[in-house]
Amino acid sequence: MLAPLLLLNLLLPSTLAAAPHLKARDCQVNEIPASLSGPYIDRNNKNNVSFRLYSGDLETRCPPLNKDPQKGTAKAMNSKTVYECADPSVTFSFNGGNGQLRIWISNDQGSFGGSVTITNPSSEVISTTLKCQDN
Repeated sequence: MLAPLLLLNLLLPSTLAAAPHLKARDCQVNEIPASLSGPYIDRNNKNNVSFRLYSGDLETRCPPLNKDPQKGTAKAMNSKTVYECADPSVTFSFNGGNGQLRIWISNDQGSFGGSVTITNPSSEVISTTLKCQDN
């Protein structure tokens, strides 16, 4: 009985040290591709934007459809707030002054971010690469 415990004691530390360079938030890849389809800027509020995001198996609407219950219209957005998409692993912010859309994705490969510039009317699909956001 003592021999198996000694053997386990020898093996366990070596397995724990097998990947000392990996931290919980390290990226497994340096970048991931992402595409936006149908980006649209609201003419009544230049900071309101909507689009669909695709990356690997991920497909989500940004922002999710949520309306101001009192007005029955889309909730007003501002350029200093980070918003969640329908899939909460995707967040974004948009500055209507310069058309800068910043996007962040957190998934099992790590945390990634990047930006694109959009205008109205915009091309149907915008492709970009999101870079690893090492902490």
